Amino acid sequence: MTHLLWRYYWDDDVDRFRRLLSPAGHTTQNGTRSLILGLGEGAGSGHGTSPRAATKSRKLPGFGTGLGGARHGHGLGRNEVNSRDHAGLTVLLRAASSTAENAISFVEALLEHPAIDIYAQDPESGWNALHRALYAGNISIARILLEKERKDLTGHTVLLHRVGQLIKTKDHEGNSPFDLYHSTIGERSLKKLVEGETSEDGSDVDEAEAIVGKALDRTTNATNTAGEDLYAFGSNRNLSLGFGDEDDRQFPERVFLKRPGHLLQRFHREHLQAAGEDGPASQDLANIPALVLNRPLLIQDVILSKLHSAVLTADPVSNLYVCGIGRGGRLGLGDENTRFTYTPVQGPFADRKMVQVALGQNHSMGVDDTGALWTWGTNAQGQLGYALPDPAKMDEDPISTVPRQVFGALKREAILGIAASSIHSVAHTGTSLYCWGKNIGQLALMDADSRSLQFQQTPRKVAASLFSSPIVMATATDKATTILLQNHTVCVFTAYGYHIVKFPFASLDVVGHIRLSTRYDPAWNQIHHITSGGETIAALTRRGDLFTLNLDHKIETNPPATSTTNPSKIKNAVTQPQCIWHARQDGVRSVGVSEHGSVIISTESGAVWRRMKRAKAKDASAWQSSGSKRNDFKFQRVPCITKVATVRASAYGAFAAIRKDSDVLKEQLAIAGQTLWLDVAPLNCLGGFRALEPRGQNDETRKFWGDDALRDRLGAVAYEVLKSSELENDLAQHLAAWSYRNEPLDAAVCTSASPDIRIPAHGWLLAARSPVLRNALAQFRKAGSFVHETFTVSDVGGRAVVCFQDLDLVALLNLVLFAYGDKVVPVWNFTGQARPLAYRYRQIRQEVMRLATRLNMPNLEAAARLQVEAKRCMDQDLRLAITDRRFFADGDAVIELDGGAEIPVHSTFLCQRCPWFEGLFHGRSGGMWLQGRRTVAAERIKIDLNHAEPEAFQYVLRYLYGDCGAELFDAAVCDSFDDFLDLVMEVMSIANYLMLDRLSQICQQAMGRFANIRNIAHLLNAISPCSVTEFKDAGLEYICLQLETMLENHLLDELDDELLLELDEVVRDNQAAQSPFVRSGRAELLLHEHNPWLAEDIDEERHVRVKEIAFKARVDEEKKLPSTVKGKYGSFDDASPFTSTPDRVKQKQMSKPDRNESASPSLRPKGSQGDLMFEMEEEEPSLIDSPSLRPRKSMQGTSALDQIPPLGSSWKGTGKRIRISLTASPTRSASDVATPAPVKNGKPWAAAATPTSKLDLRDIIQSETTNQSSDAATHRAKDATPKSAPPKLSQKEKKRQQQAAQAAQEASLTAKPNPPDNAWQQPQPPAWKLIAAKTKPPSKPTNPDPSKGLATPDTAAPTPLPRRTGCPDTRFSGQRTPSTNTSTSSSTPVPNSFPPPQPAPTATPTPTPAEPKPTPPATATLTPHSRVYIPREPGRETLVGLSLEDIITQQTRDKQSVREAVAKRSLQEIQQEQAFQEWWDVESRRLQAEEEEEEEEEGRRRRARGGLGAGGGGGSGRRQQQHPSPTLLP
Repeated sequence: MTHLLWRYYWDDDVDRFRRLLSPAGHTTQNGTRSLILGLGEGAGSGHGTSPRAATKSRKLPGFGTGLGGARHGHGLGRNEVNSRDHAGLTVLLRAASSTAENAISFVEALLEHPAIDIYAQDPESGWNALHRALYAGNISIARILLEKERKDLTGHTVLLHRVGQLIKTKDHEGNSPFDLYHSTIGERSLKKLVEGETSEDGSDVDEAEAIVGKALDRTTNATNTAGEDLYAFGSNRNLSLGFGDEDDRQFPERVFLKRPGHLLQRFHREHLQAAGEDGPASQDLANIPALVLNRPLLIQDVILSKLHSAVLTADPVSNLYVCGIGRGGRLGLGDENTRFTYTPVQGPFADRKMVQVALGQNHSMGVDDTGALWTWGTNAQGQLGYALPDPAKMDEDPISTVPRQVFGALKREAILGIAASSIHSVAHTGTSLYCWGKNIGQLALMDADSRSLQFQQTPRKVAASLFSSPIVMATATDKATTILLQNHTVCVFTAYGYHIVKFPFASLDVVGHIRLSTRYDPAWNQIHHITSGGETIAALTRRGDLFTLNLDHKIETNPPATSTTNPSKIKNAVTQPQCIWHARQDGVRSVGVSEHGSVIISTESGAVWRRMKRAKAKDASAWQSSGSKRNDFKFQRVPCITKVATVRASAYGAFAAIRKDSDVLKEQLAIAGQTLWLDVAPLNCLGGFRALEPRGQNDETRKFWGDDALRDRLGAVAYEVLKSSELENDLAQHLAAWSYRNEPLDAAVCTSASPDIRIPAHGWLLAARSPVLRNALAQFRKAGSFVHETFTVSDVGGRAVVCFQDLDLVALLNLVLFAYGDKVVPVWNFTGQARPLAYRYRQIRQEVMRLATRLNMPNLEAAARLQVEAKRCMDQDLRLAITDRRFFADGDAVIELDGGAEIPVHSTFLCQRCPWFEGLFHGRSGGMWLQGRRTVAAERIKIDLNHAEPEAFQYVLRYLYGDCGAELFDAAVCDSFDDFLDLVMEVMSIANYLMLDRLSQICQQAMGRFANIRNIAHLLNAISPCSVTEFKDAGLEYICLQLETMLENHLLDELDDELLLELDEVVRDNQAAQSPFVRSGRAELLLHEHNPWLAEDIDEERHVRVKEIAFKARVDEEKKLPSTVKGKYGSFDDASPFTSTPDRVKQKQMSKPDRNESASPSLRPKGSQGDLMFEMEEEEPSLIDSPSLRPRKSMQGTSALDQIPPLGSSWKGTGKRIRISLTASPTRSASDVATPAPVKNGKPWAAAATPTSKLDLRDIIQSETTNQSSDAATHRAKDATPKSAPPKLSQKEKKRQQQAAQAAQEASLTAKPNPPDNAWQQPQPPAWKLIAAKTKPPSKPTNPDPSKGLATPDTAAPTPLPRRTGCPDTRFSGQRTPSTNTSTSSSTPVPNSFPPPQPAPTATPTPTPAEPKPTPPATATLTPHSRVYIPREPGRETLVGLSLEDIITQQTRDKQSVREAVAKRSLQEIQQEQAFQEWWDVESRRLQAEEEEEEEEEGRRRRARGGLGAGGGGGSGRRQQQHPSPTLLP
């Protein structure tokens, strides 16, 4: 069954693969077994099978229900479903790394099996199925693997560990599945992928430099510790985690922060100012826009202490949040109340931004953005830095419940860093170090009173003479103060002295054979960050190596004679630094020190690890004098959190982590540029205006106006207007042509100076660009006319005509160009080129300025006044216009929305802005279906959009008219953030329906700003149907980079299957981008291109492997069978006719046609007697009782002619008859029987070698019975042979056998003999005689032992058998049988030697060559279809032990032989047979000449033995044919 599993997998047959695994029920055995080992798919003649009638099955313990079938009703066992191929891979491991289409189907089928081992690892690399799936980019397979493990954990045991063994398993190189995955992916720019841009600049950058440069970039990014999410876990006994309860957290959970109300109002005020609105901020938070309320909160830092915690955010003010126990005022909230959740600190920090915070056990410190130091809490040890009034009660400590600024020595100093312990405080300015609090030798005091001073109440500058470099940072514990200098020196102040720490840095760090200390920053492997906790100090290098050192408890804290200025006296104050994490694979990015010397780290890849004591560490180190050793600790992965930028820990078991999310969705979701001006420009009737060539221009003027750059800078229309010498005529001709090609518009503009030139314009556009014109057109629609001091509006021909008083035509053109495209005709800039028109151009400038001012068009006025290009403001004008209800009064279409709402619109404008409206109004019909509606002026065209929400369509309308961008939803006010996302989703659905791709991009970017690992799956499911795929592409890329977190937390379970398959492709593309050569597949393509036969060889090898697996499975199952089953059904080893000898190996290498080749393979028909012999056999005989189990010797190493099976002498040879022993000799072992007997070589076209595994005693008896006649001596030998004890039979079975025997006797009297298959073939001798004829006697004389052989002669001395040329009868049907004399003459016996056997019965005898003599061909008259060739009916013979089945089978064979004997022959077959006969005669003569000398020697030996050969040559040819004499078997 195992081989079927592999076979269906390689054949990609999912259905049969599933059916094989689908049977219900799971066996408790290691593998289900079958009693019939040779049972396959319908094979009935293999090893272990039997042709006996099926008996009633008997169920044995541990096996199947019967003797047949491929375990129907039983599933595959554990060993079978987890079987491994030649490479040590299971089917699950193969399928997990396959990129075939059906790979996931195979994995699903395997995972449904209860015995599948999902933790199996390959022997080469140690990868499990998750390793291979992630490396191959099969994320869908990885998801179902983790889902399978989760179900197993939740279904069988209590969920103690959320992360199972799949994720924890490491390969031979120490990489977990996600470590391996992260090494194959990286961030990339989707914009460049879409645009097809490449960064090939031709520069030759050294590969090693690129590697190191990338590492340096990572180190630079490590300084940015801000993130979007805050997670906390560990001990919560003191309410320091901020979850609102006292429960501890075993795994990280997200912490939520809530901004104060005044901060949100400040954000709203800033938003209004950015939008150009002067109104005050809303006091009601419900009226603040959703984007302002849900502005992303960026976590800057988190600090943990024993009794309270603090969080710093990136907000401009009120960015400090605290929680914990409030006794003693340590929270700084103005009271001593306990806060269960994080609360913002107000008071002096309400309008300040804090940049650094340090927490002691009972007090807190903070530094604002101006460098001022603030402290609050308990001042029992003087750690606040200022004096407080004595408390009312004597047993209370002085406290400050609100932050106070520290002055004194720090009044004029800008503090850069602070640190705090439970008894003292530290601050530094970069050049100076200040300490205060309780003094136990950690205040870095170098004065004479350093030991006598117990408390330092105010900040004191210390150790000024020690610092040769600026201070970078400081950290503090109760017993030590540690500082880091800019020159990467670490100095520890403890035990009333200091100690310079020397770290064991490597002198040479090689990356790609580059010495970093010479080519890069020498501080690459130097300390750049320190932290401490308890009695442990941790130091981190820029490369990512982590060192720890502990304070030494053995030093005397107050020695009698010790100098405070001699560092040698305290050099043993700390232990030697020990590197506990090497940056070989993943460097440390952030570190925090916890209790008992354990640390928590975050790596460059974002993983979090905890260094914890082993379970047996305390027992192992209890007797050690040196304390804890390195092996006492281990690093354990913190699950369910990745992409961590910063980790923090307290010395009391609390941990926090800041997670920095990927910026793919925020940075790579782009919005296309505005298209409003391009869409409106075709509506301008002046488009395409061309002025006539001026006359009489000089060369200079012509050259000036012929510059193409000038045309591009001015614009086509402005260029033609300035170029025209007769503007009125040119413009009149252009407008006449335009009116002929286009429909008339609803409005026109003209000037009283040229009343005949009326420029068509869109009334809605004029109303949008000028509030004055908007009001005038609205009044005109009501009264029919309107008069203004600058213009008049009248009805001319059914349209509104705006006529401006005393306005130059060029100034009017400036108004039209600005209305349609924010362009002007800057004639005032060309007074020098047209001196005669200089005065007019100046007047035009004044008129434009005056007109723009009266029409309230400030941008047009500014362009004329400043003589610059006009500022684009069409979008802003349209946004203001749509807020005025009068703007839509002239709309010619109405959009019907959900709930019966109607919105009038301008169809002309919508057709230009929206492809959907363009197709609706000007599609294939060209708008003809609207002609009937347009005829009625009062009726508006109604457009049904009832599926759209009115609120959502308002944003669509704002986009269509105002061409808004990312600011579209800035003013959206919603009850909750979920409502806001629903609104954006509804707008995007309308945009997708109306084919507004840019609006879809705006919506996708708005949602991308708030997408995270918790909602990305839902957003992708909702947005993926959109035709704009930017969000889907960026979202899948985001999942690719955040895959570990999403898979660990099962956040991909809700993603659609189609998106999962697309995610697989995205991951593979990302992996290919990181390793383009390895994953391009080019090497494999070239390999197949150069070796076209390779694919066929691979497929063939797979089939061979499957067969090998099947063979091994049979052997393994046979070995597991109990001895009782082997005794009844036979063993696989016993059924094999070969022994484990070199001959067996050679015979395995022989091809199948060589082993089964007949005497005349190219001439004998398919259905010959030789083949019938194979087809009849269905049972494997007993090895001991069958004389046919002597295998032939391997034919390797011989010539092609020698490899032809030899022609047996049993055809027509004569010799001494022998007796057949029907029972095996009691002294003959199985090894003797299995010893191969030699086969005589050099007999071309000889009789076919009968397969030894196909014959037994029954076959021999059947062959003897079906011969033309039988020798009496043979019958006597059979009668003399002792019979085995007959089995006990019932009366019915005895009677049935008697009736069958009687019927067989009657049938034998009437049955006709078997005719030969062809006319040239003689009847086949018995099968055992064929085997005997092919065996060669031993070459050395020995004394034969009759008890060790199966064939014994009648006389004591062996009788040599004559050899002759056994030419096969090549006559065809219809040819006469030759006379007896001819047959006799052609059968003259050839003397042959018969050497005595070798003395060793187990040795393999060496064959002696014996060549046949040639025989002249026989000729006869052709008689087609003559029956003389059918042998006569044999005489009555006694049937020996024949069953009814054997008789019926023999009769069937007789009938088939008769039909084949009289079959018609074609002329081609006759010619082939004649050609063969001629070849045979030539070969016979050649072989006869070569044997003459040997025959003479054989004759002398025969005469020396008494002429034994003469007795075997008597009798006629027919006699010889009927009584062949077999060769004695050794």
